[in-house]
Amino acid sequence: MNNSSYDEIQYESKPHYPMHADCLGTLGHLFGMRTAPAGKCRVLELGCATAMNIICMADGLPESEFVGIDLSPSQIEAGQQLVDAAGLKNVRLHTASIMDLDESWGEFDYILAHGVFSWVPDFVQEGVFALCRRLLKPHGIAYISYNTYPGWHQRAVARELMQYHCTGIDDPQLKTQQARAILSFMVKSAPFPNSPHARVLAEEADTLERAPDSYVFHEHLEDSNTPLYFHQFMQRAGEHELQYLGEAWQHMQLDDLPAEVSESLQGISHDLIQLEQYADFLTNRIFRRTLLCRDDVELDRSPSADVIGSLLASALGQPASPEPDVRTAKEEKFKLHDGVVVHLTFPIVKAALVHLFKCWPQMVPFDELFAVSLAAIEDPAADREQQRALLAAMLLRGHLTHFVALHRQPFAFSLEVSERPKTSQLVRVLAAQWAMVPSRRHKLVPVPLAERLLLTLLDGTRDLPTLARDFAAARADNVSASGDADSRVADLLVDSDELPAWIETTLKQFAWQALLIA
Repeated sequence: MNNSSYDEIQYESKPHYPMHADCLGTLGHLFGMRTAPAGKCRVLELGCATAMNIICMADGLPESEFVGIDLSPSQIEAGQQLVDAAGLKNVRLHTASIMDLDESWGEFDYILAHGVFSWVPDFVQEGVFALCRRLLKPHGIAYISYNTYPGWHQRAVARELMQYHCTGIDDPQLKTQQARAILSFMVKSAPFPNSPHARVLAEEADTLERAPDSYVFHEHLEDSNTPLYFHQFMQRAGEHELQYLGEAWQHMQLDDLPAEVSESLQGISHDLIQLEQYADFLTNRIFRRTLLCRDDVELDRSPSADVIGSLLASALGQPASPEPDVRTAKEEKFKLHDGVVVHLTFPIVKAALVHLFKCWPQMVPFDELFAVSLAAIEDPAADREQQRALLAAMLLRGHLTHFVALHRQPFAFSLEVSERPKTSQLVRVLAAQWAMVPSRRHKLVPVPLAERLLLTLLDGTRDLPTLARDFAAARADNVSASGDADSRVADLLVDSDELPAWIETTLKQFAWQALLIA
């Protein structure tokens, strides 16, 4: 990792839901750890770039403390400017090396390293492990993402092609353009387009076509990008007295495999690490977000219904049918946010997911969810305890396979449009600059230009008539400044007679997107 290259092409920084303190703490809680609640914790991010991930987290967790470090002075400066503009007092950013951190920085509940480990030399990788063991609190969790074999054996073909073609090119922008061009040329010119080799290159080209230049440059054109096998990663982590907790995303689930495959994998695996490694071979895994904790923590990998019952749940998808059958075992489909479709038959589980979707973006306590779902299935013969245990087990599986999310505490947003609606100062600042803004569920939300202009006015001082007046004035100023030839102007042409109704509808949309606060 070359800090000058990160100054020239800044790494794209954004909120990552799997890195949120609630997401990490919930998994640790499920497995028997006494993790710090997201609302009162210390978080350290290594290689934070412009620190957008922890800045967005800090905005919704004012009583928690966030520290970010990065080698790039320009990215830290950009992050600090946003911290200042957003008025955040719980974020500290430093230009520093991972190797600089010692006990004087204090202990942390959560240590994050996303897009760092595979892109630094071996001695820095060892420094990441050592730092996690040294600075993690007794029940703290470290998140480390990295490229993995066997999947990266295939991707390496495209990387090596692009690096070879770009030999001698120093300008990062030109280098990235040429890398894209040579990969596209090879895909179009392949003499046997259906061969395994041609399909590998075509798949990589398709992936990179949707990726920003910063990703292409830092993933494929940096000197360091060293994938490794999961078992190798865990062997090195173990040497630093760290153990495997799980994955922040894309957990391995044996239940998703045919029974004979699952039984065979368990039969040849001596422990969980081997089982995970065989699963990686089976699925050709290319990337992991591994969670580690200290090896003196006793983990319980079979959480009880009572542990799950202490949590809240929220939807990650919606029913495909407008009126799903929740009273019989008829299969119903649920469409997830990433396009995946889940097929479910248990009435209590279908009823729960339907209710969670109706409550979106709200998080529902387990006992409330169970009571509503039990009433919805209308089965007088249902055994209450069996149904409760079934719902708890399926919510756990749903959390690990991402068709539902479990939480230890609700995120801080408002479901109601108040008399004087408000969004955070961070959102107002970013709405003036970006086409996407962070929600309180730690995801970026695309927002059209007119809606962004409205967001900038939501400081809690304006009622609806004042909002309509000030929006009309700001819209006129924006259109005048843009000029008639600006294609963005069309986004701002909200009919004046319908403006109050449009504002009310848009505010409700903001509430649904978890953009409003009390």
